[in-house]
Order: sequence, then structure tokens, then C-alpha cells
Amino acid sequence: MKRAYRDVLDAAARQHLPDDTDLFPRIAARLERRSSLQALRARPAVVVLAALLSVGLLSGVVYAVGRSLGYIPGVGIVDQGSALRVVAEPVVLTREGITLTVTQGLASSDKTVITYRVEDIPEAALAKDFREGQTPTPRCTLYDFLRLPDGTTASPTGGQGRGWRLGFEYRWTFDPLPEGVNEVTLIVSCLLETMPGAAPENWEVVLAFVPAPPDLTVVPVVEITSSPPPDLGTAGEVPSTPTPSPITIEQTIELDDGYILIGSFHSISTDGGIVTSPDVRSLLITDADGREVPHNYADDVDLPTGDEHTSTWAYKILGKVHAWPLTIAVDALEATLPEAQASFEFDTGPSPQTEQHWSLNQDLQLGGYNVRVLDAIRTPVGYTFSFRADPGVVGVGVDLRGPEEYVPPYGGGGGGGGDGSFSAGVAYADRIPEGRLTVDVRNLTVIVAGPWSIQWEPEGATSQVPPATPAGPGACVTDDVWPGTKASVPAEIPAGLPGRFILFGPNPDGSLYGVSTLDLDNEGRRFLGEGSWPIISPDGTKIVYTADSGLAVYDLASDEVVILPGTDASDFRMVWSPDSTQIAFVRSGTNQLMRINADGSDQQQVRDNSAIYHALVGWADNTHLLITEPGPEGPYVQSIDLADGSTQNLFTMSSNKADTVVSQDGQWIAFTNSPGGMLGTQGNGLYISPLDAFEPRLVAALHGRALYFPIWSPDNRWLILGLPDRDDPVDEMAQVLVELETCRVIPLPDLGGEVYSWGR
Repeated sequence: MKRAYRDVLDAAARQHLPDDTDLFPRIAARLERRSSLQALRARPAVVVLAALLSVGLLSGVVYAVGRSLGYIPGVGIVDQGSALRVVAEPVVLTREGITLTVTQGLASSDKTVITYRVEDIPEAALAKDFREGQTPTPRCTLYDFLRLPDGTTASPTGGQGRGWRLGFEYRWTFDPLPEGVNEVTLIVSCLLETMPGAAPENWEVVLAFVPAPPDLTVVPVVEITSSPPPDLGTAGEVPSTPTPSPITIEQTIELDDGYILIGSFHSISTDGGIVTSPDVRSLLITDADGREVPHNYADDVDLPTGDEHTSTWAYKILGKVHAWPLTIAVDALEATLPEAQASFEFDTGPSPQTEQHWSLNQDLQLGGYNVRVLDAIRTPVGYTFSFRADPGVVGVGVDLRGPEEYVPPYGGGGGGGGDGSFSAGVAYADRIPEGRLTVDVRNLTVIVAGPWSIQWEPEGATSQVPPATPAGPGACVTDDVWPGTKASVPAEIPAGLPGRFILFGPNPDGSLYGVSTLDLDNEGRRFLGEGSWPIISPDGTKIVYTADSGLAVYDLASDEVVILPGTDASDFRMVWSPDSTQIAFVRSGTNQLMRINADGSDQQQVRDNSAIYHALVGWADNTHLLITEPGPEGPYVQSIDLADGSTQNLFTMSSNKADTVVSQDGQWIAFTNSPGGMLGTQGNGLYISPLDAFEPRLVAALHGRALYFPIWSPDNRWLILGLPDRDDPVDEMAQVLVELETCRVIPLPDLGGEVYSWGR
């Protein structure tokens, strides 16, 4: 399989831009090693994982208010057995333009909770991502503590938070304060991800606790006695698949705007002797009518530590008007087969380069499963391998042994779905192994298919129909619409569609990969040459693409190609200005956002991406470039005035994927929002909006699936989307046309390549 250069470079970009906002958005975090169960009693075997079904209904269960527990928003669950004390009001410190605000503080008989936020960290203070051959920049990692009046200190017993690089917020829990202690000092030795000495350090925030006011919001916590978790049997036994659901609910909290459910996931044993992990891949909550119920993580609830067979969870159900009961369903569980191992060799040569690609095509047998190693790619910090395996295999772990002394990796990981296509990689902090390498493949992870579910409803609940969806068009593409469309609508290019498609794919005899044009009026196709990421100019006269020697501009009238001076093969994600005179692009080799005139003159850096990854969005007009900037509630879409460098934040998204695309005339924007975002959808939603008046409209919503880089038609009437399609033999993706005015969805036929842009 030939990988599109877009896939390679998008993966590299997303190393800097995790799907979920994270306190440590670094390459290492994206390559974090997948942990495995330490005591799995799995037997390697060739098995067909049959669907398992177990539904528990929490009807007639015992509800009880437990142990005087109460819930305080932002603080979590506390023991009300003794008087509560609080920090009466926020405490604010500002140093060198950076603001630290303690937003909440509470002391109870069982714990002390401190929540604070840091804002306006200058980008220059942040540690930069390192590249191959560079020494990692020292950076701050959080370790805060409390200093008591007698000079003793208290370390955190737990904590969680989120960051957006220019700021972060954190919630620490500590042991209860000693009797009689009403004043402590929070010590913040340094600010997350900043370089030593680059930002103020040793923050000391004095916090005075006073008796909680009578009107402090404390919500009762209700204990639930429900069905017992699955029995895995005694040591040495592998029982048959148990009847009880692996989902249990132990506590509930009723809020003004919803409910918090707290429970556990448990391992199960299959008839084939596979013991699953308790870590759940995906979860769906629906009402009695099958409608998806919006929910978020309850991140202010301190969960007990699980074990190898139990993981704990807490979700907030948004809203209280639902068709009861609700069903919490898990469609699949993972299981790791630790005894399944194999090895293969490949030779990198003496001086492998970043983004260098090796076709391997080696077949392995692991635990009775067929696993084919497709290729390897050198990353800035190590190697990534692509695999294809039997259905149900979702991942492996890899380790490298070279001709010299073994170099342990500092991270690793990968990703994939249940279709047998996945990747795995290793990352190194210093020297990367080279030469003839032995790759050890182990920790085969497979899917055990469900579903399993449990039902819940509040005590005394009466079923209610949720309010009708607000007036206006719904999503054109959904999990329900797409399968039916694929089956019933012929894959064809509609008559009268304007302009030409620009494709990335093979030439007619399959000997080269590169850029082609497909004229829509006569379906005439022309192969222009080798290259990747081809984008046509808004006036339809030129195509820019990435060539081996840099950015190439192809003139469609003269058939002349010009390599733009000062560009290189790491440049990608190009976008033209509306007047077709300028090109902005990402330089992955040096982590920069750049712009250049179409004639090759006046190349300039727009942003240094080595500390913060700014995704390139497009152009608002010929003098304003649009990028993303991380923010506390999600990435801002930000406008940069190229004349003076000033910026303006336009709107905020909840997704930080690089999926935001502006129409060729700068009038419209298409963007994605992640779970918990607009309309409460739990899948990925693709929206469009006029750029000058933020009025988002949902176009596509697919549960748990990504929607990457939509393509605008020149007249803004159509979008081309890439949708999952397991019948596609190359990349299991189908491109479809969506007519925005009518919501008509039309699958595109096999065009001999992937559409990358649409010209006049």
C-alpha cells in the first residue's frame, strides 16, 4: 500500500497536537507506552471473538445516602462528618504579567482540596520540542506542596488538570489539615512546561481557611447496591463467560443540571480463555428511545485506584429530562496476549533521515494471528511501523535491538482500529538505533466484541421526552445516514459539477505516485508529475505541491514547473491567498509556519512552532492569515495581520485537531468539534460557518470517528469529506460529496487517487 504523504505529515503534526487537551503535549506523550495487564491468564489461540451480551437493569436496587458523603462542584466528594472550612474568596498573584489564581480551597476531615489556574505564560518561556540530535530542553513538571505554620510540608495525594501551553489549571488533593491549622502556604516551585529561569518560580500563595458559609452547595451522594461484578474464578481457573455485566454503578449524585454516575468497569473471561482489560475503548449512553445522551467526564471526582481487573469511572449526564431508563453500553473490550511474540529484521542504512520510508512487507505469526509488517518510517525521535493483521487485532508493542549496545526507549505506542490496520512506534531521548535492527513484536492486543450494557434511572423517575431539536437543518452525514447512502446512492460525479479535481495518486501504469488533474466537464485526467499535497490556486491557474527538492508551482497554461527557492521537502499543508499571489505552509523540518509569494520572493516566518503548535487554517483575506492558538476552553481560531503581526481571536473550538479549513474566497470556515462540544454530541462533529459571523451549522456527526480536512468547492456549494469505508482496499476511506444547501450525499467513484483540492 502506498501511503499518502498527507498521512505521514499529518501524523507528524498530530504528535504535537494530541486529540485531547493534555498537560504534557509533547511527542513523548503521543508515544506513551501502552501498559499491559501483569497477570493475564490468556492462552494464545486462534479464536473468533463472538459477540457477548449482558444487560443489567438497576431496578429494585437499594438506594441509600452513604456515610454523610457530599459533593461540592469543583471540589468533589467530601466527608461531612466534621465542619468544613473554605478559602473565602479567590486569591490572585501576578508576576511578570503571569497570573496565578487559587479559585477554590476546602478542608474537610478526610482531605484538603486546592484548585488553581495559571494564565498568560509567554510563549518565549516555554520549553521547545527537541528534534533528532538535539538535547531535550529542561522543563518544569508540576510538584506543588503545602507549607504548614510549623514549617513542615504536605505533598499531594492526588491531582488532575489540563493545560493549553500558555496556561493550565490544576486540582490537588492533600491529606486533611492538622487540628487547629487554618492557614497554609501553597508552594508552586515552577510553571508547567516552562524552561528553568524563563518564568517566575517559587510562587508562595497564603491561604486562610474559614468556616464554610451556611449556603455552601453540598449535594448528597447516594450509594447503590447493584449486581456483583463478574467472577473471574480462583487462581488457575479460566471460567466460562459470566452472565453479569462488566459495568457496575456504585454512586449517584443529583445536580441542578444533570446527574453524576460513579462506577467501575471489570475484566471478563471469554470461553476461549482470554481475560480482558478493564480499560474501556469507548462508551455510549442512550435513552429509552435510542437517542444519544450527552455526557462529560466528572473530572472533580477523586476515583479510587483500580487494579488489573477493575477501573473506575465518573460521568456527568447533561440534563435531567430524558426518556428513562438510560443505557450505558460498552461495545468492545481489549485483551493483551503477553505470550504472543515474534521478531523481524530491517536495515536502516548508515544515515537514515527523518521521514525516510522503508517498505518491509513481512508476515509474522503472533498467538495464532496473522500480522503483516507493511512499512517503517523514521520520525524525529525514533521509528513508527505500520501493520495489517487479522480482524480484531488492534495493536502490538515494539522494541528495537541494534548492532551496538541496547538503547532503551523512553516511550512508545501507536494506534488503530478493530479493522486490523494499526501502527506502533518507539521514541528515544538521545541516541536512536541505526543499521541492521531486530524488531521485537509483542503484547498483541485484540478486541473482544460486545456489547455489554447496564440500565439506570433516578429513583421515582418518570419518562420524559427531551425537548425537540432547535429548528434548522440537522447533520447531513451521520452513522445512520452514511451506510444507507453507500448502499443506495450510485458512486458517480454529478453532471454539471464545475471545475477540476486535483488528485494525489498513481500514474496510469502505477509506476509513479504524484499529482493529477481531473477535468469534471469531460472527465479527462492528466498526470503532472511526482509530488504530494497538491493544492490548486483560487484562480485555477496554478498548483503548488511538495516535491523532493521543495515546493513546486505548476503553471497549468504553460506546463512549466518552478521550485520555490528556500523551500524543502518537509514543507506541506499549503494554502493559497484568495488573490492567488501568496502561499502559506507548514515547515515540519524546523517547526515553523511560513509564507512566500507565489513567484518565490519574500519568504517569511509567521510563527515558530517549536514551543506551541499553531495549526494552519487558511486566509481571511490577502493580508490576514488564520491559524489556531491554544486557549483555556479549546483552540482559538486566530487572525494574524501580516503587515504588523497583530492578532485577533475569532472564536473557540473544543477540538484541537488540525481539521479547520477556510473556503478559497475566505468567506466560510469548516471545522471539527470534539466530544462534549457543540450540541452535546459525543462523536466528532464537522461544522461550517460564515467567517464574519460565527453561526455554526452541523454538517457531519460520526460517533468516535475522525473527520480530516474537508475540501471546499470553488463556489462553496459543496464539501468533499473522507468517511470510513472498510470496503476500500487501499486506505479504508471513501470520499463523498455533500451538497450543503440540500444535504445531498453522493459517494465519489474510484478516481485513481485521492482528491486534495478543487479548482475552477
